[in-house]
Formats: sequence, structure tokens, C-alpha cells
Amino acid sequence: MTSAAEKEESKNCHIVHDEMDTRFARFMVYMILIAIAYITVSYAYYLMLAGPLAKAQMMIHKSVIEGTAPKPIQYRVLTYYMVEALHRLTGIAVWRSDLILRFAFTSLSLIYFQRFLRGWFDFTSSAVGALIMGALLPITYVDHTHQPHDIPNLFFTILALGFIRNHREAWLLILIPIAMLNRESFIFVFWAWLFYNIARIPFRTIVVEFLLFTLIALVVYLALPYYFGPRASYVEMVQLKNNLNPPMMWKWFSRLAAFIGPMVLALCMKFKSQPVFLKRSLGYVAVYMIVMFFIGKYQETRLFLPILPVLIPLGLASIFPVYDPDSTISLPARSENEQNG
Repeated sequence: MTSAAEKEESKNCHIVHDEMDTRFARFMVYMILIAIAYITVSYAYYLMLAGPLAKAQMMIHKSVIEGTAPKPIQYRVLTYYMVEALHRLTGIAVWRSDLILRFAFTSLSLIYFQRFLRGWFDFTSSAVGALIMGALLPITYVDHTHQPHDIPNLFFTILALGFIRNHREAWLLILIPIAMLNRESFIFVFWAWLFYNIARIPFRTIVVEFLLFTLIALVVYLALPYYFGPRASYVEMVQLKNNLNPPMMWKWFSRLAAFIGPMVLALCMKFKSQPVFLKRSLGYVAVYMIVMFFIGKYQETRLFLPILPVLIPLGLASIFPVYDPDSTISLPARSENEQNG
């Protein structure tokens, strides 16, 4: 049974109350999610550090630490610096430090995503959503076997969306500088805040807060090139030619269909009854996808990790009972037979 303390925790953390959400149940789910993280990181090790790319990865790491890497890699310093700090403090080899940090961020992403889903779903449905994300992670290694920034970016995005959903935007003031040191595309998450609040709070407040979030992000974004100096890019900054190339279009479209297709199909089934936050966050997804079509290689499915925290719950809401804190819709009560298993 759930204790009074756990019920109070549920209320304070903005999660749906569920008698099944016990400490032991959470422990078991978290252990499964950590095991999934271990499997995906082991796959990363096989692709990156045990294969022919191992030497290239070490060269990239060294060049970032020395401040000589090309852009945008040189301006995504957070994970490289964390790996280097772990290496210097413990004496653990750089490649092992990379695996440790990758494992930590992958585990945290899956665990926090399960907790994020608990704002709308019962314990079982939330666990299913986290398992779906875990199943999709290995696909993000296809055609881009080095993704040191993307899993931390996923974790930071989940945190940011949780802060926005729970109306704790003040925490973004701390999160933004950290996340922007990892990957500049984090700036798009502010659009989720904008679309969610555009009909909820005064227009002047929206403008001021949105500009404040953007200003903090831009300060970090512009300070990095100023500190390290201008760098030649190792890749073309505009990828339209690549994404519109007919053979490449089939490649990225088939991968996107496998990666997010089921969630997109599911969310169309009961869209009107879906939670307000998730429906409005599709504006953020649209902005992200459009911009990435111009500047990102669409065949690299890793680019679309930041939209999973929106699409997966939208897909779940078309299948499982859902509670929307922004409306009067609530989860239907479990029948006696369901409670008894």
C-alpha cells in the first residue's frame, strides 16, 4: 500500500496518484531502465571505442580540451570537460570516463522520463513510455556513431519540459547555461514554454520571460566563440541539399517513420482529448523539425531525441487513460477486478 508520505510526495511532485507506485515497484522499474542504459552504452562502446573510430574519438576529445577543434564541436564543451575532469580526478582512462558519463546520462534520461510521464499517466503506463524510449535509443547510433552531446541534451530537455509543465520556470535560469554548454539546439525548448503559456498568462509576461530565456542562451552561445575564437566548420551549415537529395530523402524518411512514426500515428487518433501541455508542445516540435531540416542531417536520427519527450506521451495518451492537470479530465477509476490483477 502507498503510505501517506508517498501520497504527499505524489501531490508535491505533480504526479498522478497510483497505489501501484510503491518504492519497490519504482526500484524494479529503475533497475530495468538502468539495464537498458547499460545495453545501449555497450552498443556505443562496440561502435565507437572498440572499433576503427576509437583513435578518431580520442583525437576529437584531445582537440576540444586543447581548444583547437572545429565548430560546432569546440563550442559543445560540457561533456568533454566532464570526461576530462573524471579522468584527471580518478585516473580512469578517457574512453572509460566517456562510457561512465554516457551510462549516467542515459540512465538519468530514462528514469527522469518515467517520472515526467507520471504527471499524466499511472505507474504502469509511464513505465511503458520509458521502455519505448529505451528501445529507440540504439537507433540514434545509426549513421552517426559519435553522439557525446545528444544523450545529455535529451536529459536536459526532459528536465526543462518538466519545469515548464509544473510551472517552475525559475529552475530554467540555472539549467539554460549548463545545457547550452552542451548543445546549442537546447534553445528550441523555450518554444514549448511559449506555446504552452501563450493563452495562460499575460502577453507582456510572455514576451519578457521568453526574451529573458533566449538572452541567457544567446549569451552562452556567443560567449563560446568569443572565448575560443572563430573556427572553420567541419560540416556545411546548411543541409538542404543533403536532405532534398532523393536517395537521402528515402533514407531519412524511412528512419523517421520507424523512429517516431508509431507515436505520430497514435497521437492523431484522439488528439482533441490529449493533455493541453502536450498538444501545445507540438508547436515546439514543429519549430524544431523545420529548423533542423535546414541545418541538420535528417538521416542522423540522434537529432530527434529532443522531440521524443513530447511524442511518446502523446502516443501513450491515445492508448492509455490519461489525467490532464490543465483540465477537468481525469483518469478513470480502476475496477475491482483490475485492482486485484
